[in-house]
Amino acid sequence: MSQPTYTFWQSVGFAMAGLRTLWASERHFRIHCGIALLVVALSVVVHLRPWAWCVVLLTIGGMLVTEALNTAIEKLVDRIDTLDAPENRGCHPLGKHAKDVAAAACLVWAIVSVGVGMVVLGPPVWQWAVSLTL
Repeated sequence: MSQPTYTFWQSVGFAMAGLRTLWASERHFRIHCGIALLVVALSVVVHLRPWAWCVVLLTIGGMLVTEALNTAIEKLVDRIDTLDAPENRGCHPLGKHAKDVAAAACLVWAIVSVGVGMVVLGPPVWQWAVSLTL
């Protein structure tokens, strides 16, 4: 059985549907997007250098991708659990393990993101804040 082939624009449409689903159903994705907007606005205010913009944007992108993958893993495990016989339904220990590890990946990336933010944004934000008081 052959897989259907899709045009580039059909594939983009599927990806956009995924983004809409993430936005509509995942509170943490919306929180990360809000924080990302604040970080981008702060980066504009303090006139980050190009290399720092690269670091900030890659960090933001990594967090959003990690959250999306976490959601995909959670939904897949939930779907597999519903295929089980009714008397065995519930989160299988391996499913729980997969969901916990995916959530841990999000937590680790969030912690790393805070560290990156402190290193990359800390000094220019400090200089900007000091310039406001003078």
